[in-house]
Amino acid sequence: MWKKKTVLIVEGSGTQFGNGNDLLASAARVFRIIAPAENAYDKVSQIRHEINSFIDSQETLENVVVLIALGPTATVLAHEFGELVQTIDIGHFDLQYEYLVNGSYDKVKLSNRYDNEMINGNDFIPDKSEKYKSEIIALIN
Repeated sequence: MWKKKTVLIVEGSGTQFGNGNDLLASAARVFRIIAPAENAYDKVSQIRHEINSFIDSQETLENVVVLIALGPTATVLAHEFGELVQTIDIGHFDLQYEYLVNGSYDKVKLSNRYDNEMINGNDFIPDKSEKYKSEIIALIN
């Protein structure tokens, strides 16, 4: 669904959606808006603004997909932006993919992901690579 497309990921801090695996390998380009991992709706106006700025910067929206992994805030934003651009509340899809890649059908602790459903879910190793940092177009605290 994102093959050869520009992907905007709107995610909670630490989610690192599709990072460190091949989930987004077929995407043409990946951009990220990093929002708070918890209580993101408190910043929904800023998140909306950043999504709108990204959308406005695109020549065409035909080859753009917005993936939102941001809890209940994702549902609201996917509904709002779905009329303009293909937008998906992608939820924990990346976590489920990581479990499968690691040979598990059950939840397991992942050292490279924040998982709000795990005890010590924020005990992870953040990616500090230049590639990952270069994909971030906005950081909302």
